[in-house]
Amino acid sequence: MKTNFMDQLNLKASHKKSLLIEDNPIVCVALSCMLENMGCDVDVAIKGVAALSLLKRKAYDLILTDIDLSDMSGIDVIKQIRRDDRHKKTKVIVQSASLDEALKEDCFLAGCNGVFEKQKPAELLEMLKMLVK
Repeated sequence: MKTNFMDQLNLKASHKKSLLIEDNPIVCVALSCMLENMGCDVDVAIKGVAALSLLKRKAYDLILTDIDLSDMSGIDVIKQIRRDDRHKKTKVIVQSASLDEALKEDCFLAGCNGVFEKQKPAELLEMLKMLVK
């Protein structure tokens, strides 16, 4: 029996706290729904500065950030996240509409745990299966 993509989202991450950093409202809704369907509690920040402010007050199990935010680069956000000892082990996934090998390498060097293209949600699903157990 073949399962569809939405059926696979029912992974139940047992209320993992997640932070979505995304400035595109359509992508934000889609990714929030995906995370919520997996059982994650989702907070949303539409700017990098707002996300960093949330991270000063709250710990997260998973951070999903866009690489091209309106106020700062997602790579800069990751670097600041990794400077804080409380977030050294937090899983961070970077998303982008277009990724080349150099950008992927920069993301991993900054400290992310995974990278995916927004047009390939199945890649995100596979990463989440591994990271939110």
